[in-house]
Amino acid sequence: MAQQFPVEFKWDNSEKSVLRFIAHGEWTWKDFHRAAHVARFALPNAAPQVDIVVDLTQSARTPSGITAHIRTIGKPDIPNLTGRVIVIGLEQELAQKLTRGGDVLAITPNHTIYFVENETAAKQLLQSWREAP
Repeated sequence: MAQQFPVEFKWDNSEKSVLRFIAHGEWTWKDFHRAAHVARFALPNAAPQVDIVVDLTQSARTPSGITAHIRTIGKPDIPNLTGRVIVIGLEQELAQKLTRGGDVLAITPNHTIYFVENETAAKQLLQSWREAP
C-alpha cells in the first residue's frame, strides 16, 4: 500500500496550469509547507500561468495559525504563479474571520485568495479566469 502524505500536490489538468494541494486527515502547516517546497520544483515545467487550489475537504481540521500561514500560499514569487489561490472547504467561520465577512482575501494587488465551499464553485472560478485572464 502506498504511503499517503498529510498534504499532497498534483496537477489538475494536462496543461499544468492548476496546481492542487490536498490535505488529508490530521495535518500541520509544516506538512503543507513541505509539499509546497517540493511543488516548486515542478513549476519550471508548468504553464506560463499557474493558479493554486488548496483542497481541505478531506482534512479533519485546520491547524492553528492560519492567519499567518494563509498569506504565504500561492505568493507570486515565481514568475509563472498568478497569485490567484482557491481554498475549498475551509470552515466558514474561519473564512469569514480572515475576510472580515466576505469570501476573498486580497493580500496584495497580485495575490488574492478566494474561499469557496465546494469543487463546483472552484471550477466555475477557474473557468472564469480562463475566459478572462
